[in-house]
Amino acid sequence: MVGYQDLIERHLCPKCQAQMVLARTKPARLGFDERTFECVNCDHIHKEHLAADPMTSSEVLGWFCGELKTPN
Repeated sequence: MVGYQDLIERHLCPKCQAQMVLARTKPARLGFDERTFECVNCDHIHKEHLAADPMTSSEVLGWFCGELKTPN
């Protein structure tokens, strides 16, 4: 089984070239997440903004739970 961590692109530390791990993800501006990566070797921190999964946004979830129904 593939874990969430396996689905995320692997990052190398720009300082020491060791593998970085995803430390946390938090919502940023609309439609984006801020991901924080930490180096396992030298503790360097790298943050980046990535497009959030559009199917889990509050707008889409509200639309799915709304009045729109499939045709009969």
